Amino acid sequence: MSAGLRLPVELPIPESTLQTLREDAVDWAHAHGMVMRTAERKGNGDICQAAPFALLPSPFPADVFRQAQDVQKAMNLLYFRISFDFEYLKNWHSEAR
Repeated sequence: MSAGLRLPVELPIPESTLQTLREDAVDWAHAHGMVMRTAERKGNGDICQAAPFALLPSPFPADVFRQAQDVQKAMNLLYFRISFDFEYLKNWHSEAR
């Protein structure tokens, strides 16, 4: 891993800690509706599993994150202005049905 990337947790995490963390996260997912039906029992709404999620954050280059932050206000303004340009939207969505 490059010197510029730091993980928010120290690795390696002991297996017992990871197992407890995983179980707690799956319990949280079920308690908060972050679930989906299983492939085997699609028609049965009371059988579900936790939706896929990342247990730990992934390292991400800070400079790339700052670049995204730098353009975010301009992108928000662009989306806002486009949302009020009916002719532009009508033209771009003319083939959508």
